[in-house]
Order: sequence, then structure tokens, then C-alpha cells
Amino acid sequence: MKLADLAPAFCLWQDVYRGYPGIKPAGGDWGDPAWRTSVWMDARITLEEAQGVAFECPACEPRHLVVVGFAGRGLADHQASQARGGGPSRWSVAGAGLGDLTLAPSIDCGCWHGWIRNGEVTTA
Repeated sequence: MKLADLAPAFCLWQDVYRGYPGIKPAGGDWGDPAWRTSVWMDARITLEEAQGVAFECPACEPRHLVVVGFAGRGLADHQASQARGGGPSRWSVAGAGLGDLTLAPSIDCGCWHGWIRNGEVTTA
């Protein structure tokens, strides 16, 4: 299956002040509950500026999003993908865009375990 079949989009994360008291930020607590982590997914984000990628899970119906963070892209520990045991999980990335994207290591989101190599999605 091609990654393009799973509605992929590159992502950026930013901690933003939302002004909603009582809501803790994703993955952190800076003493002000109005801080939240926001993710922006857009076709205009290029691979060079992306901090991660989101795509529909190839194993589930209805489809949910699988979101992975890229290594070395300036993500805070609480942003993007998280390991089951706690802490950030990050992938190395290669390619020129979504059509030939390669991520390493494999991705295991619980319901699906597989690879993205050269824009192709395969199951373990």
C-alpha cells in the first residue's frame, strides 16, 4: 500500500496559550493550565520543515491517525509521539517528500506494526 493512500500530512507542533483554565498541557505542567500543545497538519508543510508525519492507520476501520515525530527536528519531549514506557519516540527520516518517505525504525502503534519505506507501507 502506498503512504499516499492513507491521507498523510507533515506536521508541526507548538505549545500555545489557549486561555482555558483547568486544562493541563499535553505531557507537561508549567504551572499555568492554559498552556496546551497544538499540532498543525497541512499539505503546505515540506519535509525539510516538518517535525513529523500523520497518516491513517493501515490496520483499523474506522481509521484513526498514527502520528510520529522526527528525530533532530526541535521537538520538546512532550510533543509528538510517545513511547509506551514513557518519554518521546522519534524516527530518522529520508526522502524528498511523502511520495518517497522512509522512516526508521519500524512503527508499532499497538494495532499496526510495520514500516514506511520509499513511500510504501508494509506490515511486519
